[in-house]
Amino acid sequence: MQVFKLYFKILNKNKGQIFMYVGIFMGILFGFILPNADKNSPKDFSESTTKYAIFDYDNSELSKGIAEYLEENHKKKSIKNDDKETIQDAMYNMDVSCVVRILDGFEEGFLKGEGDKYIEVYRIPGLSMAILFEEDMRSYLNVVDTYIKSGHNVKDSLIGVVEAQEIEVEVSLPEGTKVNNYSVAHWFFSYIPWIFIGMCVCAIAPVLVVFNKKVVKERIECSPYKFTKMNLEVILGVVVTGMVICIAFAVASLVGFGSDMKVTQGALYIGNMFCMMTVALAITFIISKLTSKGTVISLLANVVSLGMAFLTGVFVPMEMLSDTVIKIAHFLPSYWYELAVIEIDNYSGEVSTKIMGYMGVQLLFAVAIVILAMVISKKKRVA
Repeated sequence: MQVFKLYFKILNKNKGQIFMYVGIFMGILFGFILPNADKNSPKDFSESTTKYAIFDYDNSELSKGIAEYLEENHKKKSIKNDDKETIQDAMYNMDVSCVVRILDGFEEGFLKGEGDKYIEVYRIPGLSMAILFEEDMRSYLNVVDTYIKSGHNVKDSLIGVVEAQEIEVEVSLPEGTKVNNYSVAHWFFSYIPWIFIGMCVCAIAPVLVVFNKKVVKERIECSPYKFTKMNLEVILGVVVTGMVICIAFAVASLVGFGSDMKVTQGALYIGNMFCMMTVALAITFIISKLTSKGTVISLLANVVSLGMAFLTGVFVPMEMLSDTVIKIAHFLPSYWYELAVIEIDNYSGEVSTKIMGYMGVQLLFAVAIVILAMVISKKKRVA
């Protein structure tokens, strides 16, 4: 097993590339995915509330109706008085965002269409919550005005507004529309193609290049070591490397998201990950046959890994990609990996044939890439 040991000695020199990609991935995981996990989960709609104070000098049915409405929908606060300095101090200290002052004669003026003259609103300039608060109050008054102009008195209009607010509207999406609320585990596994391809090409391809050198082959020819044995040990080293990386990521996923995944679902995620590793190793193999220059290998690693990531839904959610991009993505293995991840994320207790099909397509891509690499290698030997 001399070649096998030599493989890992050479790989050890490129361990920095592996640690770099793992570090970047962990930075994305703990800096972006996990902190935003709650934001990605579905939530019910909730109206925003604003801290405000109100001074009612009219004490009419309408002014009391406004006060009740605002108290139910926003956070009422108390301040000493409505002097200009007091209001400014309260806003400066963020005790309130808005102060409403309803002047005497407001209801009579409102019925005449002159309500704006009798209501004053002070708010923090440019604060979105304060702007929404004022818009909410104005909207309430517009609905009341609509009722009054329809022939209702003030009391009935206020009752009508309350009843209208209690009406719930059901919202349904057109048939065929999909709303994806991905789990945290989905985002973890979604980045795998970019990580695996970049990591394997940068770390393993330089090792394979060493064994492809003419000097190494000539020395082996002069030794009792057979080419077949050397190739088998190199392949074994590559497979072991891929297995170790996959196991490390599988353990990380189980530790981080195991409680959120079903047993079968976790197995499918990991199985799909192993399929992607097969593709990554195949890409590494063909790149090692295309060039022997370290700078070119690094360049190809970034082009291939990032190109696939942007075109197949790794960095950009698939539903946001154009139809043209999706058509192109069909010819890339990571596209089928991402489709499998989406299906697995929606796992409902029964393994879909789609998932197995997507995994199979990835393996076929790997086989095709290896065959192409062998053809390239043969042509180079003949040349």
